[in-house]
Amino acid sequence: MVLRGQSKEAPCDDPSDNGAKGRLVADRGYQITGLAATGISEYFSALRSWAQNNNYQVLQEKQNPQYLWLEKRDDGFRLALDSNESGELYLNGSTPCVWRNGTPEPAG
Repeated sequence: MVLRGQSKEAPCDDPSDNGAKGRLVADRGYQITGLAATGISEYFSALRSWAQNNNYQVLQEKQNPQYLWLEKRDDGFRLALDSNESGELYLNGSTPCVWRNGTPEPAG
């Protein structure tokens, strides 16, 4: 299995949690290669089972091609597993609104 990924940040200036402005949402996405396309349904089943045992809720689920979007109940971390007609598989994760260095920047 090979992971090819990219990271990005986006401002969280209108947070849905009514928290402070100036935080970020961090995203990380991977294309998963080297797995058999015939096993895609099993990969989705495995992630769904793992999610149920790790306090995630399903936000959205689709078939043909398969898509599973999850959110951790206690902290809002999100995961999505996505497939396409070509048999490609992608895993994406995103944080809730967070401070870049863990705490607010000191006032200048």
